[in-house]
Amino acid sequence: MAKALKIAATVVGVAALAVVTGGAALGLGVSLATTAFGVSAGALLAVSAGLQLASAALTKSPAVPTSQTQRLIASVDPRAFRKSVLGQTAMATDIRYEEWSGADQEYCDWIICLASHAIDGVEEIWIDQELAWSASTGVTGKFAGYFSVPNIILEGSPSNAFTFGSGQWNGFTRLTGCAYLRLRFKTTGNGKKATSPFSSGISTRLTIIGRGAKLYDPRRDSTVPGGSGPMRWNDQSTWRYTADDGAVIGENLALQILRVVLGWRIRNPVTGEWRLATGSGVPGRRIGMASFQTAANLCDELVNRSAGGQEPRYHGAGVVSEGDDPGTVLDALCAACCGRFRDTGGKLELAIAHNDLAAAAADDGLNDDDVVGPFTWDPDPSLETTPNVIRGRYVDATAASLYQLIDFPEVRIASPDGQDRIAPLDLGFVESPSQAQRVASQVLQRKQYQRSFSAPFDIRAWKYGVGDVVPFTFAPLGFNRALFRVADQEQGQGGVCQMTLTVEHPALYAWDANDAAPVLAADPIVYDRGNNPLILAIGEAAETALWSAVVDDNGNRPENGATVGAPIGTKVGDRAVEEVIDDIDINTDAILEEALRQDDLVQVLDARTFVEGQPVATRFLDFRNEQTGKNEAFASKFALIGAETPDGTAYVLNLESVRVDDDKTLAERLEEVGLSESDITAKITEYDKVISPRLGKVEATRTLAIDINGNVVGWQLVGSDAGPGSLNLVNADLRMGTGRVIFNNGTVMRVQGVGFGASGDLISWFGPTMALADCSRANAISYEATDGDAYFGGSLSAGALQNSRSTSLLDGDAALTVGPFHSDGGEISVVLSYSYQRSYRCASGTGGITGDGAAAVALHVGDAAGPLLTTLTVGETIREVIVDGEPGVPDQVRWAMGGSVTIKWTAGITDFAQLVGKLVSRSFPTLLGQSITDTSIRQTITIVTVEV
Repeated sequence: MAKALKIAATVVGVAALAVVTGGAALGLGVSLATTAFGVSAGALLAVSAGLQLASAALTKSPAVPTSQTQRLIASVDPRAFRKSVLGQTAMATDIRYEEWSGADQEYCDWIICLASHAIDGVEEIWIDQELAWSASTGVTGKFAGYFSVPNIILEGSPSNAFTFGSGQWNGFTRLTGCAYLRLRFKTTGNGKKATSPFSSGISTRLTIIGRGAKLYDPRRDSTVPGGSGPMRWNDQSTWRYTADDGAVIGENLALQILRVVLGWRIRNPVTGEWRLATGSGVPGRRIGMASFQTAANLCDELVNRSAGGQEPRYHGAGVVSEGDDPGTVLDALCAACCGRFRDTGGKLELAIAHNDLAAAAADDGLNDDDVVGPFTWDPDPSLETTPNVIRGRYVDATAASLYQLIDFPEVRIASPDGQDRIAPLDLGFVESPSQAQRVASQVLQRKQYQRSFSAPFDIRAWKYGVGDVVPFTFAPLGFNRALFRVADQEQGQGGVCQMTLTVEHPALYAWDANDAAPVLAADPIVYDRGNNPLILAIGEAAETALWSAVVDDNGNRPENGATVGAPIGTKVGDRAVEEVIDDIDINTDAILEEALRQDDLVQVLDARTFVEGQPVATRFLDFRNEQTGKNEAFASKFALIGAETPDGTAYVLNLESVRVDDDKTLAERLEEVGLSESDITAKITEYDKVISPRLGKVEATRTLAIDINGNVVGWQLVGSDAGPGSLNLVNADLRMGTGRVIFNNGTVMRVQGVGFGASGDLISWFGPTMALADCSRANAISYEATDGDAYFGGSLSAGALQNSRSTSLLDGDAALTVGPFHSDGGEISVVLSYSYQRSYRCASGTGGITGDGAAAVALHVGDAAGPLLTTLTVGETIREVIVDGEPGVPDQVRWAMGGSVTIKWTAGITDFAQLVGKLVSRSFPTLLGQSITDTSIRQTITIVTVEV
C-alpha cells in the first residue's frame, strides 16, 4: 500500500499558490494564511531598536550621525553635546573657551574639547588643507612662529589643570574626565615685512587627528569564559587602545559597539561619585560577552585587497554625540561591520554576518512535522523594489579629503529589464574604500535574496535562536534541507514557537576573505514538482512493492517462491487476469479508467500496474474545503490530474479559493499545466487575484508565467480604481509586427509602429489627431522615418534662471551684491532676508536682556546709489535667558532678530542685471552679564533671484 497522505487543505492551497513565481521575480507575495508577528521588546534591546542586519534588506541607508560631519568645523557652541571619539580619526572641535590678549590683541587662545572621555593621544593638527602641527615634528611650514599647542590633556583632572592669560581659565575650569587642548594663534607678523597666516582671520576648518577611546576587550578578560587577561568591564583603568600585548584594538568595530553599549563614566574628584558621561550604560552582566569575543575576532581577521595587500575585515572610526539618536549611532556602527544585535536568554549579543553555513550539515533541522499551523512564504519582491546598484559614501581619511564623506565606487549587477534601481548606503564609520565596497557588495547580494518563511513551529524549534542557521525540509514548497536563518522568534499561543526565517545562500558571504568577488543574481526559485506530496504519491503508485517488506497481517500472504506471474485463470480480485491484461494499453488509458472508478483516496494512490516491465501511473484528485467561523468564511476547490512513466511526468492543476475575514475580502484562481522529462521541465502558470483590504485600496491582478528549464518569461496586468493600470513584462520582448502603439487624447496623438502613414515611411509620429493613413511628414509636429530622417518642430525650454548669494560680514553697514547676471526679460522673484544672532555665557545670576532691537536692509538696483526696490525691516525673533539656579553654573543668554521679504521685478533683456542689499540701520537691546565668555555673533544677508 502507498503511504497515506495527511495534508490539510489549507496547506495544499498555499503550496499550490506558491508555485506562481516559480523562478520569476513577478512580485507575488502569495499566502492564503497570514499571521501577525510581534517583536521582542526587552529592555536591553531598547538601545538597538530598529537595527537590522546590515547585509539584510535595508529599506533605507543608515543615517550618518551629524557629529560625524560637524567635527570638521570648529565652533563656539555653549550647548554642544558630549562627544565620543572611536578609533584613529578626526576628533571633535568644540571651542569651550576663547581669549584674546597682547598689546594689540594679536594673540588668540582656544580651549577645544576633543572628547568627553579619556583618549589615547593627539597626532596631527591640520588648518584648512595644510599640516600645521604633528606630535613628531611640532609646528610645521608657514605656521612656525604663529601657532602653538601649549597644552594637551588626555583626561582632565585636578592634577593637570592649568591657568593662562587673564586667569579666567584656571585650575577650577578643568573639564574633569574630558580630553582637551589649548591652541594659540598670533594674528600679526613677526616683522615689518612678515605676515601672519592668520592676519585675515583664524580658519575654522580645523582637523585634529588622534587616537580616541580606550576600549574593553572581553577576549582579554580572564573572568569571561574564553578570555585571558587583566581587563574588566567594570574597571575603566584596565581598558586600552593598544592592549598590553601590543595589539591595537581601538579600531575594532565590534569592540567600539561594545564601548557605546557599556558607556564611559567620569568620577567627581570631590565626592568620588561615578557618573555616566557617554554611551548607554548597560551593565556587563546583561551582555553576552562571548558573542562580542567572536565578533571581535571576525573584525580583526585579515582579508585580501584586490588592489594588493591585506586589511582587517571590519575596522572603523568616527565621532558620536550624546545628541545623536542612539539607534542611529548603533545602526551606523553595525552597518559598517554587517552586524546586528540579538537578545539571547535575556542578554544583549552582537552577531557579525559571516559564512557559518557549514555547521548546518550536522544539524537534523526542521521539517513538515514541525510546522503546526498556517505558513506564509514571501518569495522575491517585485522588480521595482529589488535594487541592482548600491551607491553611497565613506569617510576619506587621506590628506586629499581630510575625513570628509566621499563616494565609494558603486557596486552593481545587470538589471533584468535594463533599468537601474539604486539603493543608497552611507557608511559613516568606514574609512577604507575596499571595506566600503565589501560591505556594499554584501548588502546588494542580500537584496537579491529577500525571501522569508513565517509559521508557528512546535517545541523543537526553540533549540534555535535568532541568527542561527536552520536546515528546513518542507514538501509543500519543495524545500529539501534548504538553508534559512532565524530572523525573528517569539512565543505564540499554546507555547508554539512563532518564527520568521530568511533564505541563506553561500553567495552572501563571498566577501569574507577578499573584496574581488562579483555580486550575482539570485538563484531562481525552482519549485521541484517531484517534491510535491501529490506528485510523490504518483511516484509511489508507480513502484512495485518489495516482497520482503510485505506484511502477512491475515495469514493469506503467499509463501516465498509461490507462483510468479499470472497464468490464464488466475484471479485478480473478482476478475480473471486475462480480463485485466486485455484492459491494459501502453498509453495507460485503462489504468486511468480503473482509477476513476475508485472512491477512496488511499485506493486511488495505491492503483498501479506494469506495462512491458515499465512502471506506469496516473493520478486524479478533486476535493473541496470550506471553513466558517466568527466574522470569517473560507472555501477552496482543488483539482489535479497527473501521469508518470519512466520517460516523463505531466500534470494539470487548478485551484480556486475565496476568503472573507476581518482584514480583507479575497478571490483568487490558479491554473497550471506542466511536464518534465530527463532534461526538460516546462510549465505555464496563470494566476488571478482580486483583494479588498479593510484599510487599503482594491487590488486586481492577472499574471502569466512560462518557465522552460528555469528560464521564465511572463506578464502581469494590474488594475486600478482610479486612472490607468499597468501591464508589466518580465524577461520578454514586446514585438508589434504590423501593429501600432497609439497615444491619443482626442486633440493630439503620438503613434509608434513600423512603416505606417500616408507614405508608409514612418516609425514615430506626433501631431494633431487624425486617421493613421493621413499621417505624413508634412503635418507632423515631430517624426522619425524608416530612412533615418527625423524632425522636431516644437520649442525647447532651458528651465528657470536662478542666482543667489549670502554674506556673513558683521559690520553695521554690511552690503551684498548679486550680479551682473543675465535676464530674458521675464518676471523675477527676488527674496531678501536678514538674520542676526548673539549668544554668550556669563556669571551665575547676572544674565539679562532689556530694551528692544531692530534692523533695516535696503535693496537697490545696480549699486547702493541706484533705484530703491524695497526696504526690509526686521524685529526680534529670540529673547532667551537660561538661569540654572545652581551656584557656579553660568547663565546662558541668546538674542536674535531676522526676517525676509519677496518682491517681483523685471530687468528687461540684459546681461548686466545687478542687485545690492545694504544694512542701513541696526540697533540692539541691552545685553547684561558679568564675566562674559563663549560669545558667538552671527549676521547674514541673503539675496535669491529666480526667473522662470
